[in-house]
Amino acid sequence: MSVTQKRMLDLLSGMTDGERKFEFFKYLFERGELTEHDLYQLLVQSIQRNPRYYFEQITKNDLLKYLWHRFQAYPEALARALVRVCPELFYGNPQWVTRLIIRLQSDKRLGTELGMITVAPRNGAGNATNRLTVAIDEKLLQSIPREVQDLDVECRIRELLYWYSRDPELGVEYVQEQILCADSYEAQVWNLARTHLDRYLKESFPQTVSRINDRLFPAMHVHWWLDRSATQTRVLNIGDTGTYKTSYSVLAMRQARAGKVLIFCAANARQNWEQELKLYLPHLRGVGRVEVLQNTDKILADNAEFIIVAYTTLVHRRIIQMLKEQKIDGIIWDESHYGKNVVGTTPAKRALGALEIIQTHVPNLKKIVANSATPWENSPEEIAALACILRPELFPNPRDFLRSGAYASPRFLRALFETCILDIGLHEVRELPSIDPKPWEDLFNPIALEMTSAQATLYQHLLHQIPDQGDEEDSLKIVNGVDGSKKVRYLLYACDMPHVLSRVAEYDWPPQIEEAFEHWNLSAKLVWLKDQCDQNIGTAKIVVASGMYVSGITKPIKGDEEIFWIGRQLQEWYGENTVLILDGDVAIGDDRNDVIRRWRTQESARILLVSMKTCPDSINLSVTIESDATLKELLVIGFALDWKPWKQFLGRFWREGLRVPMRYVCPVLQGTIDEARMELNRRKWNSLTRFRSRVPPTQEEWDDYTKSDSATLSDLMRTPKEWVSIVNNDVRGIGEEAARCYLDKESGLSTQGELFARSFLASQESMASGHIARHMRYVVQQGLIPGGILTDPTRILDAGCGPATLARMLNMPVTGVDLNPWMIDVAREAAPELALNCQIGTVSQLPASWTGRFRLSVCSMVLDWTQLGTVVDSQRVKALTELIRVTDPHGLIWLTFNEKALDESLFKAWTQALKKSGCELSPLTGLIVPVEHAGKKRPDFAFWSIVFTAAGHHLTPLDPLSFRFRFELEQMKYKQAKTGHSSKFSKDLEPACYERFVIKNPEAYETSDTVGVRQTLLTELTRWSKIEGKPIEISQQVTELFGTDWRILQQLQKRGIISFT
Repeated sequence: MSVTQKRMLDLLSGMTDGERKFEFFKYLFERGELTEHDLYQLLVQSIQRNPRYYFEQITKNDLLKYLWHRFQAYPEALARALVRVCPELFYGNPQWVTRLIIRLQSDKRLGTELGMITVAPRNGAGNATNRLTVAIDEKLLQSIPREVQDLDVECRIRELLYWYSRDPELGVEYVQEQILCADSYEAQVWNLARTHLDRYLKESFPQTVSRINDRLFPAMHVHWWLDRSATQTRVLNIGDTGTYKTSYSVLAMRQARAGKVLIFCAANARQNWEQELKLYLPHLRGVGRVEVLQNTDKILADNAEFIIVAYTTLVHRRIIQMLKEQKIDGIIWDESHYGKNVVGTTPAKRALGALEIIQTHVPNLKKIVANSATPWENSPEEIAALACILRPELFPNPRDFLRSGAYASPRFLRALFETCILDIGLHEVRELPSIDPKPWEDLFNPIALEMTSAQATLYQHLLHQIPDQGDEEDSLKIVNGVDGSKKVRYLLYACDMPHVLSRVAEYDWPPQIEEAFEHWNLSAKLVWLKDQCDQNIGTAKIVVASGMYVSGITKPIKGDEEIFWIGRQLQEWYGENTVLILDGDVAIGDDRNDVIRRWRTQESARILLVSMKTCPDSINLSVTIESDATLKELLVIGFALDWKPWKQFLGRFWREGLRVPMRYVCPVLQGTIDEARMELNRRKWNSLTRFRSRVPPTQEEWDDYTKSDSATLSDLMRTPKEWVSIVNNDVRGIGEEAARCYLDKESGLSTQGELFARSFLASQESMASGHIARHMRYVVQQGLIPGGILTDPTRILDAGCGPATLARMLNMPVTGVDLNPWMIDVAREAAPELALNCQIGTVSQLPASWTGRFRLSVCSMVLDWTQLGTVVDSQRVKALTELIRVTDPHGLIWLTFNEKALDESLFKAWTQALKKSGCELSPLTGLIVPVEHAGKKRPDFAFWSIVFTAAGHHLTPLDPLSFRFRFELEQMKYKQAKTGHSSKFSKDLEPACYERFVIKNPEAYETSDTVGVRQTLLTELTRWSKIEGKPIEISQQVTELFGTDWRILQQLQKRGIISFT
């Protein structure tokens, strides 16, 4: 992208959201000045910045509200419906609208409101008056296009699958109940959906059993899948674990009349595939009908209908050649994510082998089905092989796919999804025991833990003493192969299993850390885990899962029993028969089956310590015990998560066969790399969720995809100062509503708003906010308060108060307002008595009752969050106008800005615009520089200060173009906020806390802060004495401020302007 194009996109994204903005987008797109990719990026930015605009568009239109009500459980269908009925609002782009729907539904306020949309009773009087109530009439129903009705039928079919899967009679009853309370349109939709389900019930498949375990076979949703994919040669099935992708795949081959089918699967799934095939199709029990290829000496029977081969077998050239020579016309590519890593310097042999075999048979294939609940684990690049198989006409080989850059293109995803993709959630088709929380609402359920004091000491030692990289041999890297720098790995060890660090070669630990290694309770997670086991072992089976490590958790490091490992500790506490261990050392076959059987059926086996890496999709770990009256639940604990999709791991337990309710939780050490890892997992799952919803990535998301896990973890391990800089950088100029949405986003264990608030408080003393607040304290406490101008703290407003910044600095409960709720919470935690008058709100919309209330209104480094807009809709001008409204007509308004926010010309534009409108400036206006740096041409720190009063004048309207910031002129965001630190883990430099300043006014001479305060106080005393018609009472302390110029005060006293208390 050219620099000119990028600047144009930056300018467009900065426009205020509204119809004019989007009409302009459409105009540029139609002229060819915006590409489809450009438009998509701009629209996604508008979603993130201001979802309320779209919320309002939807809630003011009855048809759009009705569609939301009908389709809200199915975002993709809702997106297509909205685009069909209102293309002018939604740009004819379902992928973008799906993202919009996901964004609205995830918004705590807007999502809740949209979920409350209801249909007004048809026998009610007149139209609905509530904006969330839909008034239905025949005109509205008749306006629904046929394509939308077809989508609705598809959604109702999906809804009915649950009832028909339980019992067809229940399904019929459910439909009848819905029709009885439906309008004419809905009744027609339900009837059409029922027709499809009735047809599925009549379908049969030759040579296939009709019932399994007293249930209809195949399941109703498998009929639905087969119906949808009947005409497709290439299919991707991304259904949840336990949704019968195996039976679908087999029947899809029968439906396509494939004569010889090749099945790729994980090694520990071969036996399961063989059993399932012979269960579904009894004639396959004959000799040679199903062949399992396990070694190079195997000779395949000529009458084989299905050939099963494990990925691990595909490293042998003889096996690959043998399979290429077979007359294969059907392929089941189970767990197709095993096919990743087909390009690069070290491609996986098994992936290359599978791809070579598939591509050999492509011309003769009647059907290929790829199964994977997680098509990629880390990056869309991993679907290179899958893309080649699903769309060979577009991508003949993986290198073509990668060279094309298509994986980051909306057009590619749209083309890829023209392939039939099947999906279903397990909860949509099966009645299972309850699960808490629901994975589709809160996948990880993280719980915050604090490190033990010894663990915190160890962690800080690693943070500051271990280098990011090291050339020396690292035995722990060899053992567990954790990605990333030495520092990243060691910090993760310190969180999950700190004891293994005691044996790090050639490292001298401080004595207090050496001693801590001797005690199991060094680890906060282990302390918490023991507490959970003690509390629940009498009533629950407990799973302790590790995705990141094996050595040190399920087995000792290098087989050395002298080194502490968690499995041994659990067995010492609870007994070897109580604690089962399942990892790669448990051999596939009888040994593994025995462990699984004991776990599922034995009452005494209460704890399962398991490596997530040894749990493929085919493994069933559900608890089937019914006779144990003490067993009340299954508790799954994510002890040390890696990026092995957690949702799929939960599916190994929450699946058919489970007899007890299930609960899961992930302990996370707050404020550590463990929290960063949780955020990494959440981001990756969100990217997969968007993929499953056919939502293309933005450029920013693509940049995240291409980072290594280690790099992302390092980026997330910011110091408080760095987090504050990043947030301030991200929200500049986006507007208050967009900033609020940004702060509401999840991050780690909480939200970006909480992270910002806590980081702000932690770093405030040595950052701009602290320096500015100390300058304000000097002005107020040395001048305005003893000078009698400010006598009531509630008449001081801190607009954008942060963690009660001015209140804490002045030690007075001044009035405060901030749009970040977490700032108010943090303020009340830090200083409850001083934050009494702080509340949530925005500067552009202050309470109506505050008109003229304040004698001093402070707005420090806040206005650069507002949107500039136009003369008609400038939020920044609205904020300035609000500050003027709530301030006494003769009171002071004090604005401050970071030095980089303005330059001298912009500063003059602000001050001249205010003077032109009728305001008077205070001598405190100018560039404020610490005394220590007053002589420097480029001081280490400085800030702009504008102090003014309306002076009782009626002000003329303000022009927004006079109130711009540098980043709006240059269309840049300062790199310092993104990369302004030398090391992700480096210590901060010695913090400076500036107390005294000089004032450099471009239009006047340089003065000290003392002189500035004196001049301001003299002006204010004269004004207020005249307004109140009596002398202003001042404290004797003011004489210290005036020093040798005390005679000035004597003159004021003689003129009746002041009196001494």
